[in-house]
Amino acid sequence: MRFSLICLLGLAIFSLARASSEEHLSEILRRLEKLENENKMKDEKIAYLLEKTKYCPQGGIEAQTQISPRTGRLLSNPIASGLLPAFHARLSRDLTNIGLGHPIVFDLEIVDTTHSYEPADGIFTVPVTGIYVFNWNLMTKETSGMDTTLTSSQGPLGDGFVSNADVWDNGGNLVMAKLTKGAHVWLKKVSSYGSFLHERFSTFSGYLLTETD
Repeated sequence: MRFSLICLLGLAIFSLARASSEEHLSEILRRLEKLENENKMKDEKIAYLLEKTKYCPQGGIEAQTQISPRTGRLLSNPIASGLLPAFHARLSRDLTNIGLGHPIVFDLEIVDTTHSYEPADGIFTVPVTGIYVFNWNLMTKETSGMDTTLTSSQGPLGDGFVSNADVWDNGGNLVMAKLTKGAHVWLKKVSSYGSFLHERFSTFSGYLLTETD
């Protein structure tokens, strides 16, 4: 009888120790999974920030017009190929912490008939001399308006504004400009306020209206 009681007590102690060990192991696994997820999120954030800053000009006015190297996608003579330059791009995700004077990178290319827009840095390279039409629309969230300028290597082309309202708001502009072949065009933030753009409703477009000498 005593031996049976000792055996039962031993089994109970073993079961409790095993349960405690399994619970401890489960807790360790949960912590490891949490750390892994946190590290993954940090890695993604670092990669995103590196990609953003890679194409951001640094310094003063002259630096703001620096352009990252083109990818060589431009066609030598798109008009002769029967293609009229036109592009349309939007954000693939919400943008936050947009730097003053930095290009706004619309990284999701929807249309680009002559491979003249670069989604890696948000810059359009004029493929032929002519009169171009550009349009942009930006959506901001509450109390986060934005003041923007469409600029080029030939100088500013036009301004756009989204009100710093208590509700979600959108705004932009439509600009027509005569540009020479090889000119660069991009949109940038020009006031300190505003740090958010909604992905689906923030777009940037342009097309050739007519070729000129």
